[in-house]
Amino acid sequence: MVSKKNKISSLIKWKIRVQQPFCIYSHKNLDYRERTIEHLIPVSRCIANPKLQNDSLNLWVADRSMNSFRSNHRFGGNMEEIREWKYKKLEGYYFREKEGSFVIQNRYFYPKEGHRLVAHLVWYLMDKYKLENERDIFQSSEIFSQWLKKPWTPIEKWMMRRF
Repeated sequence: MVSKKNKISSLIKWKIRVQQPFCIYSHKNLDYRERTIEHLIPVSRCIANPKLQNDSLNLWVADRSMNSFRSNHRFGGNMEEIREWKYKKLEGYYFREKEGSFVIQNRYFYPKEGHRLVAHLVWYLMDKYKLENERDIFQSSEIFSQWLKKPWTPIEKWMMRRF
């Protein structure tokens, strides 16, 4: 549960929505009404560190449906795994869940775009807040490393320059 003192102010939400026209996960230019605030490191993993929850590098714009779809699931996958593991697709985003049942812990979110930016931001936030286990945020250390090695896209570079 998020306490009122750790809640993002309306002014900060407005500023982020104005400054970031692109969804971090699809790079789609979103209409203002479609924009919602996404925590790269989910709020449920920020409980021990409220400053992380409201850090501007943890707050990004995402499409409303994708924000609720991702929930607090870990990032995971690459195109090879998507073909092999039969990830499910929802509007260009992929997720994996345990066969035969809906098991939240085994669900991974694979965004259509933004892998390098997401990994870079998570790496920076982990370093800044002394978080020790990327497996709380990523499916595995290998996936985290693969995403960090992807080349930057022009939109990812533009999004990073907003700071």
